Amino acid sequence: MYPSGMRRLAPQAWLRALLNPQNTLEIALFGHVTVQPDWRIPPRTLDEHLIYFVTRNTCVGRAAGRRIEVAGPALAWLQPGTPHRLAHPPGGRPIDVYHLRFRLRAGRSALALRQEPLVLPGGPALYNQIDALYDEYTAELPHGQVRQRALLAGLLALACRGLAGADPGRRTLTDGQRRRLADLVARRRRMDLTAADLADHVGLSHDYFTRLFRQTYGQAPRTWLVHQRVRLAAQRLIESPQTITQIAHELGYADLFQFSRQFKRIMGQPPREYRRRH
Repeated sequence: MYPSGMRRLAPQAWLRALLNPQNTLEIALFGHVTVQPDWRIPPRTLDEHLIYFVTRNTCVGRAAGRRIEVAGPALAWLQPGTPHRLAHPPGGRPIDVYHLRFRLRAGRSALALRQEPLVLPGGPALYNQIDALYDEYTAELPHGQVRQRALLAGLLALACRGLAGADPGRRTLTDGQRRRLADLVARRRRMDLTAADLADHVGLSHDYFTRLFRQTYGQAPRTWLVHQRVRLAAQRLIESPQTITQIAHELGYADLFQFSRQFKRIMGQPPREYRRRH
């Protein structure tokens, strides 16, 4: 069942509609959770846009009649009226996921993309954008919806850019290879990994792996590893009673100043401030 009066637009037209203050934006739900192996969303069809941004591990399901796999970091964007169901894969690890539901209307018409369900790799830019949007949404500041609309537009512009740049003929790492890399990073707490270690782990030559990696994530393996280590540090700052120095050393940083500098560059605030706010 599809919403009545829905208009389907090309990505650029949809983004212009999102930025138009005369159109109505309503964020119905926005959360950030860790889900366990018994988690599942039963079959359903909603009249809202659904964003699932998986930052750790993998969820699987079906949308619009086809199988989807969201192997973190990755973003799934389901259009209004899309039949879907999602679940934790058998034997999988806990999944960290942002989940966002919103509506966009021009008068009485709901606005959606023409595309089928969209699943894209999620690099640091997407992660930082959705994290900033989540902070803005939970802060409940005056004029917050103006900033939320701008941040949401930035997030979805990145997603649409990934859609526009998708080339079915271009080789990328498979979902299984990406999942194996994510599992390796999760196990190696000291993060003393190199690009060669990643290539060996998925059984590819270094040069070929680096090329596929850039085509998959839009960045070099070394840069990706730095971002993974900082995101793991952010998680430890929230969950662990250890001091900042202890966490930095646990993750392989010999220099606390270097850790703080990298953390602020990627997360937008120093470790101490990040821990206080979260």
